[in-house]
Order: sequence, then C-alpha cells, then structure tokens
Amino acid sequence: MNIVDQIQVNYLRANRTIETILLTDTICSNKQKVVYIYNYEGYHYRIFENVIELSNFLNDDRYEILKEYSTDTGVYNYLGDLEFST
Repeated sequence: MNIVDQIQVNYLRANRTIETILLTDTICSNKQKVVYIYNYEGYHYRIFENVIELSNFLNDDRYEILKEYSTDTGVYNYLGDLEFST
C-alpha cells in the first residue's frame, strides 16, 4: 500500500489539470515515485509515469500511459496499490 500525496496542481484550463503525485511505500518509506495525472473535466484521467510521456501526450506525439480511468476513485485505488522500485 502507498501513501498518495498531491504535491502540485497545474491548471491548463478551468476544466483541465495536471496533478503531480508523490507515492510513498508504507512498508519502506525510502521507496518513492512521482506520477502525473492529466484530468479532463473530472471524468477522464490519464496517469503518466514521467513528465516526458505527459509532454508527448500534450504535444500530440507518441506517448505511453500507465493507466486510464473515468473516476477519481479508480485513480486513487490504483495509485494506492501501485508497486514500484526505488
């Protein structure tokens, strides 16, 4: 299980945001990861592993996402269980 902390929100428009999220492993607090969530109108969320993939998405270039959701509950459940290495 991870601790999910929102560390920054950037507003692209009133209905589009980019959230920067810090994930911290509850077992080993030395394990941390930053992910980025593109939120479109509060009903379409894309989770990116790094800022390069997010930038590619915003520039209509090839990109890779970790996961896509239609609710914020799904996003935060996924982030709470996401496994990662140091």
